[in-house]
Amino acid sequence: MSKNLLFPPEAVSGASRIILTGEDRLLIEQHKGLFSYDSACIRVRIGEKILNILGEKLVIHRFGADEICIHGTVRALEFDS
Repeated sequence: MSKNLLFPPEAVSGASRIILTGEDRLLIEQHKGLFSYDSACIRVRIGEKILNILGEKLVIHRFGADEICIHGTVRALEFDS
């Protein structure tokens, strides 16, 4: 007996998922690497684009092949091509 399993679209397509919790925690799943970082701007490759995380006192709390967890005051998210 088989069942159809439903997966989130990002799990099947390889797309990144971005989860902002409040203004002080950001989780990025399925990223393509860290581009640059400092306490005011962290740049992460998301597919063919770069995600700029702008804020204050930003720190990379956890960094792995599958996810990046950022703590600090997040003010804005911007995409560059």
